[in-house]
Amino acid sequence: MAVLHQRLLNLNICHSMPGKGYPYDNAVAENFFGCLKCECVHLHHYFSREQAMADIFSCIETFYNSVRPHSSIGWLSP
Repeated sequence: MAVLHQRLLNLNICHSMPGKGYPYDNAVAENFFGCLKCECVHLHHYFSREQAMADIFSCIETFYNSVRPHSSIGWLSP
């Protein structure tokens, strides 16, 4: 980790790595995957990886991105 830290300092890049158990740095991704699990993945039993991937893709493209209300745009659907 020290090598990475020094390299970033040399490039004048500030990075934040607060450590395990601090989800706030990644809140948007955590929220997305939490919603995906509750609204799609946990509702089905998949018999293959391909079936799961196809269903998750469909859930994201046909529901999450186009129909589901989003808080960042005033609880409207895109």
